Amino acid sequence: MADKFLNFLANHRFNESANHDDPAQDLGHDGHPDAGLNDDIPEEHVPTLYIGSPYSPLIYRDLVNRLIRDNQDLWNQLLHNNFVEAMRVASADNTLVLNGFKWYMIQDFFYCVQLIAYNADRAAKAPNPMIYGKLTKTLNNTLTQWAPNALQTCTDADKLNIPDTVVFGAKREEATEKYTKFISDTAEDENWVVSLLSQVPGIQVRTGES
Repeated sequence: MADKFLNFLANHRFNESANHDDPAQDLGHDGHPDAGLNDDIPEEHVPTLYIGSPYSPLIYRDLVNRLIRDNQDLWNQLLHNNFVEAMRVASADNTLVLNGFKWYMIQDFFYCVQLIAYNADRAAKAPNPMIYGKLTKTLNNTLTQWAPNALQTCTDADKLNIPDTVVFGAKREEATEKYTKFISDTAEDENWVVSLLSQVPGIQVRTGES
């Protein structure tokens, strides 16, 4: 039964959901406030800039926002692929869209699991106790919140209600494998700051600091 359901999801996923632009598979992350991309970067290394509209009265320090602004064309491609556009306009009873989203969320869970090892590698390279404390806090959030929450989104009866045997028996898409390997290799080979940049494609811009 699990294999049949798994094949059904795989066969009905959107052609853009796994192999359009590799980073876009992670757009399901809003991120926990305590596990944000800027949390463990020294404040003096993050420039001040506007979030959202250039007319916004709010100014935040946000590295991700700066990278998005500097690569706006690529960011727009991520936001306007077939998968995202179909999600935006589909009705709640659209089975094709729902099953595509279920497959996407299974891949998202695999990404969250890989983040545990990624954040552990980064914490191991902390240069001082303060940075170590921040990195281990991020690791703990990933272990106790991100990954479990992603799994619950997939399996809870009041959410996507995917059998857990289907989730854990699913095949990792090539895009998932490539990106998780990329962040893991970077965390293993580079220092704690450089390795953080490899996670940028998996994190959306936040609207403020925690």
